[in-house]
This record gives sequence, structure tokens and C-alpha cells, in this order.
Amino acid sequence: MAGGDRAGDAARRTGIPIYFGEILSEPMEHRLDLTAIRYLVAATDNDAYNALVCTSFAHELGRSSVFQLQASAAGKGDPEDINVTLRGRRLIGSDATFDELLRRVYAGWRFFATRIPEEAGEAPAPPAEPAAAGAALPVLAIRATGEIAFNVPDTGFAPKPGDVLITFAPKDWAPPAAAPAQEQP
Repeated sequence: MAGGDRAGDAARRTGIPIYFGEILSEPMEHRLDLTAIRYLVAATDNDAYNALVCTSFAHELGRSSVFQLQASAAGKGDPEDINVTLRGRRLIGSDATFDELLRRVYAGWRFFATRIPEEAGEAPAPPAEPAAAGAALPVLAIRATGEIAFNVPDTGFAPKPGDVLITFAPKDWAPPAAAPAQEQP
């Protein structure tokens, strides 16, 4: 995690190592141990910068392990948009833009962790593109093996029984399954 905000403070308190600084700077190359990093999510309001960060780390982490948000709805389908091979994989969906997610943060949205019960059988796949502006957004699933499956459009993201589903949702959201959701900092 790069940054110095409340999320960074919360990460520090739980023992998650963070790096505060410019991720593309030369000092970062000497201070940040990339061997412990398996995934990168570039989530700024600058689509070109996000693409540059993803491209810079794709050779070390693998192209399938670098992700970015869409910066704004205006850029969708633009023929002058950054080439898909020069960017990270789109996270969550095309309507989950930086501006929209930030609006939801200000509206009080939170992250929830919901274990999908083993006895639930096959869990229903969340929609790749949320139908409504207020729909909860499945972000990723943590498998029983510890592997992380990100919600990337057109990849068949489907949480399985035993997974922990991380969802970004309104503060009064209740998961559709019987398993209780726990709000995460």
C-alpha cells in the first residue's frame, strides 16, 4: 500500500506493511521489497499515471497481477484511450470509476468481509457490471488457500463456498447469503 491516509494508519495497526512515497521514484526502488508483493492496484484519479505504475511493475509481478480503476466514465470507449497492453487489468467494472468510488466513500460506504458458507453449494456469481448505482460491488475473494481472486470484468469471477468475499457496499448493507458480514476498516 502506498499512501499516508486513514487506510494506511489502519493497515499499520493490523501489521500490514505500507510504503509512503512516490511509487515510481528511485528511492522507492531501494526501500521497497517487492518480493513480498503479489498484487498491485493503482487507484488514483489519473488514468495515465495508473497505467504507468501498472506497466512499471508488470514485468516483476506479472501482467495478471496488476490492476487499475477506470479514472472516469468519460474515458470509456475512447479510441484515444491508453492501449490495453499498456495498462493494468480493470478492477471491478467499467462503472466503478475513481470518481464514483470516491463519491461512495463520502456517502459512507465500507468494505465488508463475508464468508460464503460451505453448505451453500455453488455461490451465485456476482454481476460483472453492477446494475444499479447503489449496488454493492464485489471486489475480490480470498480463497481457502490464501489465493486472491480479483473481480475483473469478463473473467468469470465467481466466489466459491469457503471463500471470504470482500465487498464495497453501503454501511447498512446486508449480504444476500446467511453468513454475517463484518465491516472492515
